[in-house]
Amino acid sequence: MTRDVVVPGLVLVEDFISEEEHKRLWDLFGADDAPWEESLSRRVQHYGIPFNYRTLMLDYNRAVNPIPAELGEISERMIGFANKRRESAEIAGDDTVVKRSKGMPAFALGQLTVNEYEPGQGI
Repeated sequence: MTRDVVVPGLVLVEDFISEEEHKRLWDLFGADDAPWEESLSRRVQHYGIPFNYRTLMLDYNRAVNPIPAELGEISERMIGFANKRRESAEIAGDDTVVKRSKGMPAFALGQLTVNEYEPGQGI
């Protein structure tokens, strides 16, 4: 089961969005005019700073769609969660987090990638 898989640094937050938010996101990203790219083995949408799958880095030279304004409340909640998690790790002395975040500003949302995986399709 995926639930039993441990990935260092990955945090699964269940029920982070409400059913109503889920429907709004589904309508937004699943719309017929959504900007799907189909150059991978799956469909993907990029907003903000896009990820370059060839270099495995952010691609600051490529213009893509801005992060949708409809994500305002959800993105603020995500940013707040990430900042609180970092602060509590620093207080607890989690060396890995502290080393990575030393001198970094609070988290901000600058990139959003939406992936569509068909049933049975691996990540």
